[in-house]
Amino acid sequence: MEFKSQIATTREQSDKLLALGLKPETADMYLKYDGNSFFITYTLTAKDKLVPYTLKEEDIPTWSLSRLLELLPVKVPDPKPGFEPHHPELIIHEKGYNISIRRYAADCLVGTHIEDSPIDCCVSIIEWLIKNKLFNKEHLK
Repeated sequence: MEFKSQIATTREQSDKLLALGLKPETADMYLKYDGNSFFITYTLTAKDKLVPYTLKEEDIPTWSLSRLLELLPVKVPDPKPGFEPHHPELIIHEKGYNISIRRYAADCLVGTHIEDSPIDCCVSIIEWLIKNKLFNKEHLK
């Protein structure tokens, strides 16, 4: 059995999310540069009753899968007036994952391609949501 678990966004995925306009402070992890290489570290939140880590210029914010899912809207309005909203749904397939925004199994507004990781799906659907002005503006610069 081979596991391909990914703890957080890669540097490339993080760069893409930042280029799309996500606020770095929405990240729950970061890649810290130690002078030679990057290593992953968790950030601390106010819930931990400690002062949150302040990102340094060389640090790269990263997002865990759970944080990316938290950033997704619970409801996406239907483009046609009078119809019920759609909801994001992460789907596991034999060959990978995809996220669909749908009302019912046969009523899909949009979906990602089958990706190798659920994090890839989240990055793709966040890109679509931002381009279609359906992403929470509080999370954007």
